[in-house]
Amino acid sequence: MIAVLNCPVIPYTRKVLDTANQLEADMKALRKAMQACKDCSAGLDCPILRGFEHEFRQALVQVTTEWGFAIVDGAGIAGEDPALSGSRTK
Repeated sequence: MIAVLNCPVIPYTRKVLDTANQLEADMKALRKAMQACKDCSAGLDCPILRGFEHEFRQALVQVTTEWGFAIVDGAGIAGEDPALSGSRTK
């Protein structure tokens, strides 16, 4: 059995979590920048935003499919036991 301190997975899990935290910050900055979109003539038909949404959704589907992660819906994780959802931390 490999000791936890020598586990080769730890640096990669930390890197992925750091990347996820950075993604969250970048998405908040993007949302703020998108305030300018309300004055744009392209509106909801903006090719930049439509292209971004398409590519981002594809990336999410790929990761969730490859890793077997549950898809998150508005109320939590789809198929998740509500009694267990309170045990997760951000």
